[in-house]
Amino acid sequence: MPEGHTIHLFARAHDRAFSGQKLSVSSPQRRFAAGAKKLNHRRLKKVWARGKHLFYEFDRKRIIHVHLGLHGKFRFVALKRGQSPEPPRGAVRMRIRTSDAVLDLNGPIVCEVIDHADVQKILDRLGPDVLDSNADANAVWLAIENRAKPIGELLMDQSIVCGIGNAYRCELLYRQRLHPLTPGKSLTRKQFDSLWKDAVHLLKMGVRRGQAWAVDETDVKNPPMLSDGTPDRYNVYRRTNCRGCGAKIQVLRLGGRRCHLCPKEQKLPNRI
Repeated sequence: MPEGHTIHLFARAHDRAFSGQKLSVSSPQRRFAAGAKKLNHRRLKKVWARGKHLFYEFDRKRIIHVHLGLHGKFRFVALKRGQSPEPPRGAVRMRIRTSDAVLDLNGPIVCEVIDHADVQKILDRLGPDVLDSNADANAVWLAIENRAKPIGELLMDQSIVCGIGNAYRCELLYRQRLHPLTPGKSLTRKQFDSLWKDAVHLLKMGVRRGQAWAVDETDVKNPPMLSDGTPDRYNVYRRTNCRGCGAKIQVLRLGGRRCHLCPKEQKLPNRI
């Protein structure tokens, strides 16, 4: 599932490419045919994100709500003057098109037309977004300070905090030397403040880099490379050994996802 920074990048890119224009909206797969018909040839006002939710606001107060889930993908193609778009690839739920570009959406768990009241209902279910400059960190603290649930589960609960996916969960907990099974109520306010600050730092770096990064800023300009030629961006996530100490990575099943940790550097508190 895309991390929160990726969704914000999609929102910014789609806003730049399509806002202010009347769009051709269709559903080659037909599953979104009724919704596409309502918005075809309507003007898109803006695109924005909250956590892992995307909102495309059109005139007449209609909004397309998209959640990619685990398998949803976008495909954006810029068109040259007079160029026709390629035929849809696979089961394209929604196609947005102008004379300059085409955007295909495949495999989302949500693609629906809603109104502003529906948007508010969605927002009311979500916690603060890490990438929102006005996010209320204290609200997140209040939501976890008395919880017996592991912090590794709480960070993935979008009703508590938005935008932290599995990669960021693993890396944040490692960077803060917190064991994923540490109960939320065991965290001190100082530990939480450090965790929140680091979450903001990492997701903003993800926006700048265009992909999730968890190495120090000094390593970003010239990061170590893996054997396949890709940057070594993580400390524990999907690694065999800890980048810091070399210990063998432990994998837990937590919140329905595989959580990677260093058993040497992330110890459970003696009293939990």
